[in-house]
Amino acid sequence: MKAGRVAALDGLRACAIVLVVSGHALSGEPPGNFLGVDLFFVLSGFLITTLLLEEHDRRGRISARGFYGRRCRRLLPALALLLAVYIVIAELFRPERVRPLAEAAVGITYFSNFFLLQGGKGFAASLAHLWSLAAEEQFYILWPLVIVVLAARPRSLIAVTLSVIIALIAWQLHYAIEGQGGGGGLDARFWYAPDTRSTSPILIGALLAMLCRADFDRVSRVARPLFWPSLIGAAVFVVAIPPYRFGGWYVIFALACAVLLVRALDGNSRWASLLSRRPAEYTGRISYSLYLYHFPLLWLVWTWALPWRLGMTVAAFVLAGLSYHLVEQPFLRRGKRAVTVPEPEPTLINAH
Repeated sequence: MKAGRVAALDGLRACAIVLVVSGHALSGEPPGNFLGVDLFFVLSGFLITTLLLEEHDRRGRISARGFYGRRCRRLLPALALLLAVYIVIAELFRPERVRPLAEAAVGITYFSNFFLLQGGKGFAASLAHLWSLAAEEQFYILWPLVIVVLAARPRSLIAVTLSVIIALIAWQLHYAIEGQGGGGGLDARFWYAPDTRSTSPILIGALLAMLCRADFDRVSRVARPLFWPSLIGAAVFVVAIPPYRFGGWYVIFALACAVLLVRALDGNSRWASLLSRRPAEYTGRISYSLYLYHFPLLWLVWTWALPWRLGMTVAAFVLAGLSYHLVEQPFLRRGKRAVTVPEPEPTLINAH
């Protein structure tokens, strides 16, 4: 599967960020729809696993230093700027806020999901959206090591990944049923803990990457008749099913996302053509900064009328564009210039 930069994957990322931002902007109550985050997780697992496997194929090894260096250059500059602005605003306008420096330290070290597990004590509600970044980076502490061990045995890697996915789904469904059995909603642990929330969608994307590398044509043939059921099913989840009601069954949405991802990789499909349009592609490119900025801005006007929240959404788009061009891209270009030995371009460079 040689794809270069796949514009449709940026478009699919745009779908994810639109789900997240619109869910927050329209609901008026925290936190909004989690489903866009699931799509981000599936995409991330697919792209990162593809890049790691390609590096192993090219070099016969995977550089942990290079991997984590790229992650830092990709994620930390924009996040550090957001947290620096938060510290200044919190100190100037909300001196009663607990400890903005400590809260920023929690955010920049990717531990916010563990604070939210404890009810969010000692952590700013306006930074609660950083839980997904924390859960993702915690996963990527170990995942490259798994690939290093099993990359030379692709069938074993697929079998191990599939087994872990099945085990996690069984555990999540069990936890969800027990959590809802008493008539109450699911607790914070279900939504924020790595073993009950984020890992299975990321692994579904990772498994898809392995299968596509093994035989993309076969995977594409299987996905083709599943496209419309997946698209309609995903839409039903988004529109008709409150996220706190379906619990562990959200994994069905992740599987539907995997089908939509495969169809996006088929350059001849109408779906790929739609996702590749310039507005969608650009929105996908700025989606990381948009994710960072939209939630704190919306939090300022959370209880206000809808026009205020829509105005903050527009402001978030503007700030995201500025962050992408003035912060994210300069650091990425600086990182590329620092590489002294040229390397072949990876097949997929949309990695989040």
